[in-house]
Amino acid sequence: MLSLGESFPDVACETTTIGPIRSLHSEFARSSWVLFVCAGPDGVTLTELGELERTREDFEKRRVKIFVLACGGGEAWPADVHAATGYNLTFPLITDANLEKSVGAPRAYYFVGPDARVRLVWSFPATTGVSSFEILRCFDSLARAERKLATPVNWVPGRDVLLVPEVDSEEALPEWPQGIRTISLPSGSAALRLTPDPLDDDSDPPPRQ
Repeated sequence: MLSLGESFPDVACETTTIGPIRSLHSEFARSSWVLFVCAGPDGVTLTELGELERTREDFEKRRVKIFVLACGGGEAWPADVHAATGYNLTFPLITDANLEKSVGAPRAYYFVGPDARVRLVWSFPATTGVSSFEILRCFDSLARAERKLATPVNWVPGRDVLLVPEVDSEEALPEWPQGIRTISLPSGSAALRLTPDPLDDDSDPPPRQ
């Protein structure tokens, strides 16, 4: 399994939904974020793919493209997804019925940044379906990390965010005009420096449940 910070391998392949792709990075991603899904041929995955299609516009508004490797899946997968969920897949799907491309690939979700590096990895057992709300929430957190912000437990867009430790409070004030609120801690640590969410606007819609 790839680790955080590693370069995500480029992919040239034939997809069942949009035809051939010569390069995942230069032709498909084109400096956008990519959610790369590696999943097996089971009922849980069928429901997940239908849910990804249902929430596809939420990903597009965040400039995230979806790409799926169906390990062990055949060309009938899109039809199966439609039968199971009512949605027709429009994002690229690689079906690997003979496991030629995906030997040893774990069931996982990867967020790949515009620099083609892995920014987030999730690995789930085949018996546990993922939450589309949580996938989008985690991407919203990654978007704030690009601005040297962190998101506390159970955070959702619109709630206060934290400055990361390497940011100096005085230097950060011009960038965060709504102010920085530091919560006093017994240790004297300035770990909890809060500022209003700067990305709480129409470009960052709440995930649909």
